[in-house]
Amino acid sequence: MIAEKYEAIVSLAMTNTRLKDYFDMWFLATYAKTDEAVLRQAIQATLARRRIEVPTALPLGLSDAFAASLIKQQQRRAFLSKSKLIAPGLEEVLPVLRCPLGLPDSGAAV
Repeated sequence: MIAEKYEAIVSLAMTNTRLKDYFDMWFLATYAKTDEAVLRQAIQATLARRRIEVPTALPLGLSDAFAASLIKQQQRRAFLSKSKLIAPGLEEVLPVLRCPLGLPDSGAAV
């Protein structure tokens, strides 16, 4: 499940409107134990199956630019409000998602 969500983040970049994926991944990274090596393997296998290169730099969908986008912030607030969920903003969520994936902690996308 996480691997497919990560693939969507890589593929869709700034066009991604699936803000629930960010919540799901943040929730699991925060509250569930995950074997990071198994997670990385699953992501690599999912990307390979879909013929997508494994990013060597931070994907735009996990960048500070994504978190700073007013449109993405609005979409996230709408999702959280509609779902009646409480979660931190994207600027706090994205670093949590980068670390277990072995991605650069810097928010600068290449």
